[in-house]
Amino acid sequence: DDAGNLSDVAAVDVTVTGRTEVVEAMTRDDLRLTIDATDLPPGVQTVKITTSYDISLHRVILTPEEITIELIDTEQEQ
Repeated sequence: DDAGNLSDVAAVDVTVTGRTEVVEAMTRDDLRLTIDATDLPPGVQTVKITTSYDISLHRVILTPEEITIELIDTEQEQ
């Protein structure tokens, strides 16, 4: 099962604003970037990147806000 296998991941720049002590104490584990490919058909798709975090930030800016992915139906390949 290759679910979650990202072979050619594009770079995403993340800019955060918040209280200085919160931002300075952040680690990469404090911020999660996800995409939702649920119900998308096989092929090339452009999807929005969403963020989630459990710390107190004022704003999170992603560049780009969307990425292009290719979904492959592995059942048809076999």
